[in-house]
Amino acid sequence: GYLKDNKLISNIDFYDKSNVEYRKFNLKKFNVAEDLKSITCPNGVTSAKFFNDKDNAFRTFTFNKKSCTQCPLRDQCLYDNELKKNKGRVIKISTKYDAVMRDMHRVSTEEFKIARDKRYKIERRFATMVRNHGLRRSRFLKLPRTKIHIILANTACNIVRMVNLIWNRNHPSLAIAKNG
Repeated sequence: GYLKDNKLISNIDFYDKSNVEYRKFNLKKFNVAEDLKSITCPNGVTSAKFFNDKDNAFRTFTFNKKSCTQCPLRDQCLYDNELKKNKGRVIKISTKYDAVMRDMHRVSTEEFKIARDKRYKIERRFATMVRNHGLRRSRFLKLPRTKIHIILANTACNIVRMVNLIWNRNHPSLAIAKNG
């Protein structure tokens, strides 16, 4: 949501869950309209009945109970409590679902693969800051003071890197012995 709202491009990969077997149809089996105003089930029934939660973070779609009880796929789709109460399927999706779908599409592009291959350089810096500069856990509860903590950790990390670069340039024999 934040990336989409600020027009930032995501280079975050998704976990591959292709080997996970779902007992019931999951959200991937449903077709969600791009405008998030309707959803179509695996049997082809479309529902435009939805309500938003109080924070507008999620949209809950409900399917007609009559169409769900007569559906040939109901045992694969409806959960036990929905079957017992003779209700229709309920699907809850994030209102930022369109951003997730855009990012999932981006994962298959060549541009994403190039960016992913360069990511290790940044991840290595994060790992160093977590291991050596106290960024595993913030000492503060609120964001403004946590930002200060991160800035200080970045500064310390950069000073260490700068000293190592200067030291290796001035003492190449030590750098070779250290690396070899």
